[in-house]
Amino acid sequence: MAKVGPLMFIQQVRNEVSKVTWPSRNETTLTSVIVIIFAIIASLFFFLSDQVMSFFYKTYSRFRKLIYDKKMVHNSRLLKL
Repeated sequence: MAKVGPLMFIQQVRNEVSKVTWPSRNETTLTSVIVIIFAIIASLFFFLSDQVMSFFYKTYSRFRKLIYDKKMVHNSRLLKL
């Protein structure tokens, strides 16, 4: 590829940019709103998923601690005999 001077490069860039089909203001607004809505939906999904998993983990931990404490009480009674 041949080297091009700065002025020729700028002319080529302007020529290529003029070929681009730019979205209208309405299209830009609509796609921005859609992105914001999906971002809100995704954040709600992950928030609720985190809350549900946290609830089950805490419930599991409490249940496990309860079982462990009962075993310890049972073992200590056996040791006293």
